[in-house]
Amino acid sequence: MQCPRCNWQNPASNTLCFSCQTPLPVKTAAATPAPTQAHAKRAAPAQDAPVFPSIWVRLGATVIDGLFISTCVGGSLEFWRIAKNVQNWSLGPINGWAILVNPESWQKLPADVQKQVQGAMDAVQQDAFGKYDEFVANSRQAMEKNGVTFWVAPDEERAKLMQPQYIGPAYDAWNKRAKQVGFDGPAYLDRVRKVLGKTEAQ
Repeated sequence: MQCPRCNWQNPASNTLCFSCQTPLPVKTAAATPAPTQAHAKRAAPAQDAPVFPSIWVRLGATVIDGLFISTCVGGSLEFWRIAKNVQNWSLGPINGWAILVNPESWQKLPADVQKQVQGAMDAVQQDAFGKYDEFVANSRQAMEKNGVTFWVAPDEERAKLMQPQYIGPAYDAWNKRAKQVGFDGPAYLDRVRKVLGKTEAQ
């Protein structure tokens, strides 16, 4: 059945479009029942079209079973609208964010302008890392207001994941990739820990 909103071709049994989550018309009484009120409330899109529609489609069609993503990104992209099970493990992927400046262009800037730009970048960094917990909490609360009920991983289950044999390869792989793209991964992690006021053991 073709979606009247985004023209996605859906299986005839669908009541919601895989791509944009628009309710599809039910042709006969024998067709699949319409979604429940609670499901419809969560599934109704809040914007013109979802971001990363291919992931939406695969989650909706159960082609992939799950998606490991940070709370803020997953909440902003509204994957919870299609996910039937949303879990909170209080951990996330290692993301490296960088603002790149052409060296030649940078050197052409007056020293006082360089200082202003560097100060602004330091403030952005401090805001991103220093308010991390606040950003995560706000994202979680926003999802809960939209009807999401989190399954929260118990401390003992989280402790199992945080063993050296699991987190060690994750850091090793990340640092290897950092070296491939031209920056010092361990130094970046140390700087993040310094901003957060944490040690490597934390």
